[in-house]
Amino acid sequence: MTLRELLEYMLKSLYDGETQLVKTLPKLAKKANDEELRNIFERYSSQIRKQSERLENIFDLLELKVKKIPSGAVRGLVTDVDDIIKNIKGGGATDAAFLAAAQAIEAYEAANYSAAAAWAKLLELDDANDLLQETLDEEREISDELSELAVSRINERAMPGGSRSEVRKESESGHGEGEEQNSDEDEEDDEEIGGFEVESGGDK
Repeated sequence: MTLRELLEYMLKSLYDGETQLVKTLPKLAKKANDEELRNIFERYSSQIRKQSERLENIFDLLELKVKKIPSGAVRGLVTDVDDIIKNIKGGGATDAAFLAAAQAIEAYEAANYSAAAAWAKLLELDDANDLLQETLDEEREISDELSELAVSRINERAMPGGSRSEVRKESESGHGEGEEQNSDEDEEDDEEIGGFEVESGGDK
């Protein structure tokens, strides 16, 4: 297989993946509880349609018939999303699970678009490379937004009793009270000890 044939294979696999995600991402947007996460999923859904159109344009540029080769990886990730929607319901863990699933999809998509763009560049298929790079930039942007949202609040909301910062604050507050109580008890002990007269070993 030549590099050109490998690129063509990858394009068909990417096209299959996009057609799968067009049906899956709206499900995540509908089920997400966090408004910002929901907005990201909705925007990503719109981008996926544009990315599919770009791939169709690349097929035309390379004089290829628009065709899909089943992407086992993306289909597996889509199945994972369906399982998450079915089995994880309620609570902060739901959004954390949705976000993690989207990050897995993003990572796979970005890796393959990066490879396809690099191959197109080597083959001096500049127009195809530009279109692939445009999609790759979008994938990376969405990935960064998901990572930032995960760290800023989504993952912490999945913790029992609220966010980590709240748990830490309560823990530190309790620790301080304990120290104060122990300090008071120590002072009382010192006073009691000080009240005793200690006999010297003098007269026998």
